[in-house]
Amino acid sequence: MRRETTFIHLTDLHIGTADDSHLHSDTTETLHQVLDLVATVTPKPQFVIASGDLTNRGDAESFRRLKEIIDARIDVPVIYALGNHDTRPGFYEGMGIEAHDPDAPYDHDTIIDGIHIITIDSTTPGLIGGTIDPEQFDWLASTLDSHPDLPKLIVVHHPPALGEEADAAHWR
Repeated sequence: MRRETTFIHLTDLHIGTADDSHLHSDTTETLHQVLDLVATVTPKPQFVIASGDLTNRGDAESFRRLKEIIDARIDVPVIYALGNHDTRPGFYEGMGIEAHDPDAPYDHDTIIDGIHIITIDSTTPGLIGGTIDPEQFDWLASTLDSHPDLPKLIVVHHPPALGEEADAAHWR
C-alpha cells in the first residue's frame, strides 16, 4: 500500500545581516513570512528540506540566526544542503555540528517516515558552480545500496551538469 508523504522544499534563503549590500530585501523577514505559510500546510509535512544558499555570506553568525529561526518555527526534521553562498566551516560552527574537518563536504543521509533522504554537498569553495567529486559518487553509490527497500530522495543544490564545458552553454 502506497502512503502519501508531504514535505516542504525551501531553497536560496540567503539569510544575512540587514546591512548586507548584496541583499535587495530583508531575507530574514521573508523567511518568517514563508514559515507563516508553511504552518498552514495540510496535511502537516513530515519534514522540510532547505537545499542550499542558506546564508548570503556563509558566516557562522548567519547560520546561527537561521538555526534560531528554524528551530523556533519548525517542529519536524529539517534536512540541510549547502549551496555556493554557504561555507562549510560557517555551517558547522553556526549550526553547532561537530566536524573533524571543517572543510569536509556535508554529505549525509537519514530515513524519515520510510523515505531514505540523501544529501550531497555540491559546493566548490570559492566558486559559483558546483561539483561532486569521485569520493562523493562512491559514497552515493554505497548509500543508495544501503536501504534497497526504501524510496530515495536525493538533495543537492546545484543542477547536474555533464561534460567538460566550464560555462552554461550546454544548458541552452
